[in-house]
Order: sequence, then C-alpha cells, then structure tokens
Amino acid sequence: MRTGTRFAMLFTAAALVMPMTMPAYAADKVADKQEKEVDDDKSVKVKIEDLPEAVRKTLKREAGDGKIKEIEKETEDGKTIYEAEVIIDGSKYEIEIAENGKLISKTLYDDEDDDDKEDKNDKNDK
Repeated sequence: MRTGTRFAMLFTAAALVMPMTMPAYAADKVADKQEKEVDDDKSVKVKIEDLPEAVRKTLKREAGDGKIKEIEKETEDGKTIYEAEVIIDGSKYEIEIAENGKLISKTLYDDEDDDDKEDKNDKNDK
C-alpha cells in the first residue's frame, strides 16, 4: 500500500473515531467541574467561642437552656452559614444562622419517622 493511501485511511479512521470520543471527554469535564463545586461547599466544625459575636448571641438565644452538641461553618453559594445541632427538652433541633447573626431556620427532627418539621419559631419567609 502506498504511503499516501495509508495516510488517507488513518486520517479517515481518526475522523470517524474522534466524534465518538468527544461526548465522553466533555462529560468528564462537566463531572470534574461539578465535583469541584461540591468541594467548595465544605463544612468545618467550630467551637462556640470561635463564632462571630452576632452568631453566638443568636445561637444562645435560640438554644436557651438546651445542649449545643455540634456547630459547623459552611459555605453555600458563596455565603457563610453556621449550623448547630442542639438538644432542647430532649428533642433534636438544627439551627441555621447567617454570618450576620440572622436566624435562617430552626428545624425540629422527629426521630421516630425521620421527617423534618419546621419549628413554630422558624424565621424563614416561605
């Protein structure tokens, strides 16, 4: 076979195979980008004494005499959110507070059926 013919066959084969591999390559790139976005939304455990003053005041007000089990600092959509797990009168609550101290939500968790119930004191404007 002549060199020109071999080159033409190789070129034709490559031209036929490349379009089939491009969607897989593009899908990998999208998956990599989505994975990076998930990594950006990491949570970090923090101590109550390390909270901004406004967040600490709101958490103490909402927890009352309850026991603060865990506090996490998270970044969601570029905004810092503090989430606390609190036991109040034997019930488990999740309290979410914005960096400026504004209460985002206070959610009661029902351990029997694992359904979330919004507390009467929920400050979200839904």
